[in-house]
Amino acid sequence: MRSLASLVVVATMVFGPLAEPTAAQRFTLNGYATQAFGQSSDIDQRGVTTGGTFDMRALALQGRLIFPSTGTEFVAQLNHRRIGSSPVAPLLDDIALNWGFVQQRLGPFTAKVGKIPFPSGLVNEIREVGTILPFYSASKVFYPDGIETVEGGVLGAAGNVGGFELELEALYGGIPVITTQATPEGMVGKEYAGENT
Repeated sequence: MRSLASLVVVATMVFGPLAEPTAAQRFTLNGYATQAFGQSSDIDQRGVTTGGTFDMRALALQGRLIFPSTGTEFVAQLNHRRIGSSPVAPLLDDIALNWGFVQQRLGPFTAKVGKIPFPSGLVNEIREVGTILPFYSASKVFYPDGIETVEGGVLGAAGNVGGFELELEALYGGIPVITTQATPEGMVGKEYAGENT
């Protein structure tokens, strides 16, 4: 399923701009780039060394084909991430399909299928965009590294309750997890496919 969804969305991103846009469709292309230098004063931590490193960056390019009349969107986002000497760094691809999904809106309801941003908190989709959140790192308690997407489907509903905007989302699918684990040789990166939820 992941391969099919990725293929459909990437094909749409590549071929969508070649067609003449009409009033019934709109194509947008957005991106960001963040480059940093980090140096730790005492010990190496979170990929930052005592000698300092420029190997800290996040780049992304997102294509979105929108059909406003039907409420349908096709989204693909490629990213490149470097996190210095972190044990997780070898597990990251140079260029990866970060998101690839189809979204359908129907009134207050939304359905997404594919590789979807994990529906968590207020900043999960923008926490790495340094131009939006400069010099800010979201709390690892609520936004742990390596838990960022759902490979499956998400159903959501939104509405006003007592003057407040309320959003509810239910998800089903695998949640890939990249984390660190202590071993006798030191900390190493581990990747888990995740279970159906």
